[in-house]
Amino acid sequence: MRTLIVGFAVIFAALVFAALPILFTGKTMLYAIAAGHPMVSQRATTIAAALAVSFAGLWMLLHLAAHRFPRKYYQLVAYSRYSIAIALACLAWAAVSVLWRQMVYGVGA
Repeated sequence: MRTLIVGFAVIFAALVFAALPILFTGKTMLYAIAAGHPMVSQRATTIAAALAVSFAGLWMLLHLAAHRFPRKYYQLVAYSRYSIAIALACLAWAAVSVLWRQMVYGVGA
C-alpha cells in the first residue's frame, strides 16, 4: 500500500510539473507550446516529468508483481529501487528546471 501511495504522489507531482508551462503561459500560448516553439516551450520540464511518471509506474508494477507472485518476481524488487531513484531524480530535474527558468526569465516564463 505504501508503494502505491508513494508512486501516485510521484505521478501527481510530475503531472503538476508537466502542467506548469500551460499555467504560466495561458491558453493563448498553448498552440505555440504544442508546436514546440523554442521561446515558450519548456522541454526539459516536460521530458523530466514524463520520465518520472514512467519510472514511477514501472516501480509500482514491479512491486505489485513481486507481491502478487513472490517466488517468480521477487528478485525484481532490486530493480524497482533503481526505478524509483530515477523517478525521484527526474522530479528533482524538473523542479530545478522550473526554478532556473524563474530565476533567469522571471514569473512569466
